[in-house]
Amino acid sequence: MSIVASYIPGVLTPFGALVGNGVSAQSRAITGRLENVAEAALRTGSIGLPRQTVLEALLDALDEAADEDWEGYGGQMVSPRVFIGALRFVWLLPASVPVPDVTIDPDGEVLFEWYRSPYRVFSVSVGAGGKSAYAGLLEDEKVNGTERISDSFPRTFIEAIKKVYAVG
Repeated sequence: MSIVASYIPGVLTPFGALVGNGVSAQSRAITGRLENVAEAALRTGSIGLPRQTVLEALLDALDEAADEDWEGYGGQMVSPRVFIGALRFVWLLPASVPVPDVTIDPDGEVLFEWYRSPYRVFSVSVGAGGKSAYAGLLEDEKVNGTERISDSFPRTFIEAIKKVYAVG
């Protein structure tokens, strides 16, 4: 079983399409081929080392939060919909974006955080509804809001991440 398929039935391709819900022999064969392509991309690094690093961090975080009450204070497990949203987020990360820290929030959302100092930090919380909440402190500027994650990485996020790592 592939890394991705071990968390949810089906595969999220680099293009964001969830496949594998069919029951026919042809559907299972296509799903198997896509799983093989996804696994090969991970093994060869063809998805890019930063993206692979983030994907591995996501899978590690999911392992740590695999059960209800995983942190001892009522923490929720990550739902399949949140997992799919987090995978989409990782696939859309531009290669130029530094690797974020990845953790699971107690509410079951996946948190991606870029941290340079207490005054230069930006985080995105990926939830189930297709929208992601973000917040950041970028020197003297505070930013927050929500963005829909669709077919491209939001420009708002790229600009904020650049400010986290800006020199000066």
